[in-house]
Amino acid sequence: MYQHQSIRLDYQEHIRLLCERYRINVGIINEPLDSFAHTRSRVIGVPIPNNALNYAIALHEIGHLVAPMFGSRIDCEIIAWNWAQDNALEWNKDMERIKQTGLNSYLKHIHDI
Repeated sequence: MYQHQSIRLDYQEHIRLLCERYRINVGIINEPLDSFAHTRSRVIGVPIPNNALNYAIALHEIGHLVAPMFGSRIDCEIIAWNWAQDNALEWNKDMERIKQTGLNSYLKHIHDI
């Protein structure tokens, strides 16, 4: 098996194990920008974590359910992204870029209000 195929399988397996450990149900969605986490029902909707970006998004949504959330909406986003980074098998520049893009979109929204 090639290295990149092995990592992709590791991403999927890691998300599966985290969801099992934290009793989170997963719904697969097609559009990464539509990802979500519902705290009451403990459900996340994420794209298949078959690449670094989708893996980072899935970790982020899990972070919303398992990391202690407090403060404003942007505080919760920061906490979820930090949890994702701290619990990732790896964190690369593409994953950092999606994290920063996500945080910047919330900051822009807050600034526009």
